[in-house]
Amino acid sequence: ISRSEAQDHRSNHYASLTSVDDVLELPGDFSQTEALFTIAGRASASELETLIVQSTQVIDRYDRQAALDILFSRYTELDPHAAVDFLLGMNLDIDDQILSSIFINWSKLDLQEAIMAANQIANPVQRRKAGHAILTAASRHSYGDIDRINAQLSDFHDTAYLRSSAIGLRANYDPQSALFEALNMKQDGGRYDAIRRVGVVWARNDPVAALTALESIPNRGLRDRYLAAVYQQWVADDPEGAVQSVLGIADTRARDQQLEKMLRSYTSVNPMHALELAAGLSGQARHHAYAEIFDVWVATDPDAAVQAVSTLATDANEKDQLLNNMARRLAWQNTEQAVALINTLSPQQRDSALDSILMQIAESDPEGAMAMARATESPGKRQRQMSGVLENMSQSNPQLALQYIHELPHGRRRDQLYQKIAAQWAATDSAAALAWAATLQGDSYVQAISGMASQLVHDDPQQAATLLRQIPAAQRGQLLTGIASAMSRRAPRDALNWLAQFSGDRYYEQAVAGIIHHVAERDPIYALNVAEGLSNEQRYSATRIAISTWAVNDPAAAATWASRSTPEIQHQTVTQIVNTWAQSDPLAALDWAKTLRAGDVRDAALVTLTLSSTLNVNEISGVVSRIESSEARDQVITSTWLNLHRDRHDPQAASEFLNRVGASAELRQRLLSYGGG
Repeated sequence: ISRSEAQDHRSNHYASLTSVDDVLELPGDFSQTEALFTIAGRASASELETLIVQSTQVIDRYDRQAALDILFSRYTELDPHAAVDFLLGMNLDIDDQILSSIFINWSKLDLQEAIMAANQIANPVQRRKAGHAILTAASRHSYGDIDRINAQLSDFHDTAYLRSSAIGLRANYDPQSALFEALNMKQDGGRYDAIRRVGVVWARNDPVAALTALESIPNRGLRDRYLAAVYQQWVADDPEGAVQSVLGIADTRARDQQLEKMLRSYTSVNPMHALELAAGLSGQARHHAYAEIFDVWVATDPDAAVQAVSTLATDANEKDQLLNNMARRLAWQNTEQAVALINTLSPQQRDSALDSILMQIAESDPEGAMAMARATESPGKRQRQMSGVLENMSQSNPQLALQYIHELPHGRRRDQLYQKIAAQWAATDSAAALAWAATLQGDSYVQAISGMASQLVHDDPQQAATLLRQIPAAQRGQLLTGIASAMSRRAPRDALNWLAQFSGDRYYEQAVAGIIHHVAERDPIYALNVAEGLSNEQRYSATRIAISTWAVNDPAAAATWASRSTPEIQHQTVTQIVNTWAQSDPLAALDWAKTLRAGDVRDAALVTLTLSSTLNVNEISGVVSRIESSEARDQVITSTWLNLHRDRHDPQAASEFLNRVGASAELRQRLLSYGGG
């Protein structure tokens, strides 16, 4: 659509546009947004649903989200309950973001209705998302209501971040009041972040006034946090003014501390002046300031930075260390300059710097990097650096790496390189890699074959399986499991049949246990039978894996099987099933756990449910009465009490819970010592 046609549509209030596709034909984001708002504003609920479905077909994620935000915003104003139901029935890839938008909007229209609706959402993740959205809206408009609203939500939310954000916003128009509120927050309730936000906002608007307020902060730690935030913002907005302010601090120690913190930012404005100021610091503060200054300076003007080092009134060792650090920093932007700088260092500093940047050099000049590694004086460092360069070569040019590998002495490092070179070569030309491997002998041959097999596991597991026979049994472990796992993704039973030929290998059972989850996804009973045939340690591991997979897909069926199994199997599996089931349907898991025979297994299942699910206090109280073991009961009581008393800051509810479950006097005393009375 041309601009003139778009203007015609605008003048006619987009009356002829009826679909999302029509809207996307308009030129420019503003026209599209205006049109969609206009169309949504006159649409009925059913028409909105049609437009929403059309929007889900928009390919660009950002355009899709923008359209859905507009349409669901309007739908929320017409019928928020229907909007939520429609969204949750769609299974969108961005449904969590849309859900937040709905409840932020809903809470502005009818806060109590929005809270009730959020509490009724069955999915715990979506329920928490809705509750958090309501609290977010409250923090923007009514800071004092956050606690009251949080208490009405089914899930307890940590509101520290929301509180500090709200205080930061308030600092724009009433910084003194915002600072007072921040200082009166709980220590673990976002106080530090809130004070930082006030300092940043106030300094942005009036840094001198922000400094004056420092005297109203009695606590030294909080004062330091606030002061750092003020100067951080001030130096970003007005570096010269910030420096002059710091130089005017009467307390020498405080002045030097603030100066050291801001010199890094100030360097980007005036590096020479920053260097002069750093020279006036003492001891470790000066060393640290120099390092920060040159780290910034070398990125913008390396020649000037290197020249400036030579003028410093410090010892040769510190100068070399600064140049070393600068070479490492410089290597990210100009390896040639970094190498030239390294060559000016003492041998010890040169080797140290080379360790850090050699791989960066190898990316653009592998042969040059190899020449530098060869020139390293220390034999141990020389071998390590050469190995690193060769490993880098093996990824980009394995044939080139082979030209140098003979320069490494025989040993583990060289064998590992043969494996990596072979793996990379096999990824691009497996036939050529196999032909090369045939020319090798001994451990080098074994490592090369192992490398190719590990590369081919996913691309061609059958060929990898053929190579496996050429590797000694003692070295097959990881490959055997990897090949079996790759095969089992397509045909789990075929993978088990293939593994049978290695039943005498020491890694056979480990490989079987490694693919049990693939087998269990298709036939959990068969997987459990296979696990039963393994030795003790692997049987236990494989059984748990099979049960875990089954419980994810069909927890009720897995639970039924476990309840009919031997006591040993029940001990192994019941808590695992309950733990998985509790994530999707804790009440169903609880109903099943109650049917278990009284004893250790049922106690363990009930304890697991209370610790891993979203059961409320009343439901947990009912669970406690069914637990036989006093130790297990005390564990549940303790966990729930701590959640209420310490995490939710609700001592009254915690005390009522103890009365409801009949906690012993001894346990009460112990809990009071935990909670500090």
